[in-house]
Amino acid sequence: MSSLIPVTTVRLGEHLPLLQLLPADSSPLSWVRGNEGLVGWGVYATHVVSGKNRFEEARTWWHQQLENFSIANSVQGSGTGPVLFTSFSFDRNDESVLVIPQVIVGNKGDSSWITWIGESAQPVLAATAPAFTPNSFTFAEGTISADSWKERVAQAITRIESGAVDKVVLARDISATAEKDIDQRAILS
Repeated sequence: MSSLIPVTTVRLGEHLPLLQLLPADSSPLSWVRGNEGLVGWGVYATHVVSGKNRFEEARTWWHQQLENFSIANSVQGSGTGPVLFTSFSFDRNDESVLVIPQVIVGNKGDSSWITWIGESAQPVLAATAPAFTPNSFTFAEGTISADSWKERVAQAITRIESGAVDKVVLARDISATAEKDIDQRAILS
């Protein structure tokens, strides 16, 4: 029988705003509004699901991961302890991605905490805000032109007004080309 993997959560004192804590090249994850929320980095485990049972499969995988943890959480509360970040596709046939980050830092009101997975010592957080190098982007239309997009929006409005549908979720892609490598942290900030 394998031993359980330690997951430790402790309170933090003063620190930089959440998005400024993200290390470079860290596969950053965030759920932040203002300075409240969660940021994570590093990947402890990841899993991909798809199909009509993707939500059930995701739940099963997450519960299997939790069974392998020995959790020491001196903070207790929503967002503390191990956290699963997910991105579910609208189309059940597309892949949905699940990630358990190696490190999670959370902040809610006056309470702040850090969670890390493994035997290592508490991760050291950045003491200074990152300086981002300016980057230039060139934008181009994606798979749907601006005119086609406007036509689809008008059709959706007509269908809502006629009562044919109650809600429509529209999305339009655009393409951006950068002069240099893109620092994901700059975009999140």
